[in-house]
Amino acid sequence: MRLVTVHEPALPRLAWYAEVSGDVTTVWHGPWVETTATAFCEGAWDGEFSHWGFVESTAFMGSGARVQGAAVEFATPSHNLDQLFAVRLPGRVCVSNSLPFLLERTGLRLDPTYPLYRDDLWSAKDGLRRRKRTIPTADGRRINLVRYAMLVVDGAGRTRLRAKPAVSGWSTFAEYERFLAGVADGLVRNAAAPSRAVRYEPLVAVSSGYDSAVAAALAADAGCKEAVTFTRGRAYSSGRGGQPDSGAPVAEALGLRVTALRPSRVRSVPEDVMAEFAACGDSFDLQFGALESLLDGRLLFTGHPGVYWRLDVPPTDDMPALSPEGSGLTEFRLRTGWVHVPVPAIGAVRHADIYRISRSPEMRPWSVGGDYDRPIARRIAETRGVPREAFGQSKKGSFRAVQLGFRDPGRAAGLRAYRPARSRSEDARRRLRSVSRLAADAVEHAVHRASYRLGVVGTLPPTAYIGHVPGASSWVVQWGNSVVAPRYRRR
Repeated sequence: MRLVTVHEPALPRLAWYAEVSGDVTTVWHGPWVETTATAFCEGAWDGEFSHWGFVESTAFMGSGARVQGAAVEFATPSHNLDQLFAVRLPGRVCVSNSLPFLLERTGLRLDPTYPLYRDDLWSAKDGLRRRKRTIPTADGRRINLVRYAMLVVDGAGRTRLRAKPAVSGWSTFAEYERFLAGVADGLVRNAAAPSRAVRYEPLVAVSSGYDSAVAAALAADAGCKEAVTFTRGRAYSSGRGGQPDSGAPVAEALGLRVTALRPSRVRSVPEDVMAEFAACGDSFDLQFGALESLLDGRLLFTGHPGVYWRLDVPPTDDMPALSPEGSGLTEFRLRTGWVHVPVPAIGAVRHADIYRISRSPEMRPWSVGGDYDRPIARRIAETRGVPREAFGQSKKGSFRAVQLGFRDPGRAAGLRAYRPARSRSEDARRRLRSVSRLAADAVEHAVHRASYRLGVVGTLPPTAYIGHVPGASSWVVQWGNSVVAPRYRRR
């Protein structure tokens, strides 16, 4: 297999689109994608950059591919929040880290009558087994959604999925902590390697919650000097906004310089940036748009998704995120040029070990009881000097979406004007196709909330865990892709 790279300076910095045809793989890429004669990638991993070992890494934060003999192996990130998009067309297999890039270069279109694009793109929350594996196009083809796997394509156009490299387990908290700290340190070193065309400086997004406190503690140990926080957030239990959620006390205890932003900054996010989040499924990530000026060339540590440190989630290797938060950053990230490090997801495929350590006798001094208790997170932060009262007191977040409901068109003028014209019968069919999915999700959501309050969640199967009931509409996704697609046209 031979690799041909085509640099297109006008593309988003970290975007790439590849076609495998015969014994040639051609990739068109943005200016910050790293390339060699046999590989290309965007992102960082916990190893020497010059060795180009992202395929073997268990902590690859990005995407790319490497030629292996007569085939090419495409690598997804080592977490469940991002994915690759692939489709087989006559004489070629097409793969990209961007859905609108794939649609634009292949000439495919999303189906305007399909009601579940947003739900499908959210499906990382359901875990690797229950997630959606394909989405439909207007002409009846299926685009493959590849998560936490290696996609191998050979010269004959045959494709197969290969498992990501195995993560070694841990018996004690000390082993797990060393693993996380080692990965954080390796990522910072890799991102700053002199042999890179583009280097990234670490930054951590921190709040008053458990998960980002761990991200901040490990990032600080690895050499990070800066943090960003929103001063207020939204309570998960009630959904009410305006709740104090600043992570400044956490960051200051760790010696980090803090940039504090008001949540009102989210209202100033431009419509074309809103479309980037909508194109990825309208996950609850719009608040990141307010951070754009801070993210250029950054290795961003976050607390997504902290579910793996909870005491009430049964052990599983399925990596369910339970909430779509963190899975809608792709288009925004590719354009602005930063690398996402969702710290709780590192090694989360070994959740059984994490669960056992969380409930072990050695962790009892860091268990505070109640329904918001994460001993591993508390121990990592407190032993690095973060006061107990500075974090993990109640569950909040800065989550925002472009639109939240079927009848709410959001505040983007273009989105309000976009909704395709359909007859009443088409609308009726569209809604009926959503009823069974919505009913099932609503029941699971109700069961989860009731069981959580009764303290019996640990006895339920993983399928009962769900963070948000998905909306019925998909046209917000189609609007987002229609706005973003022109930036991927050939010039």
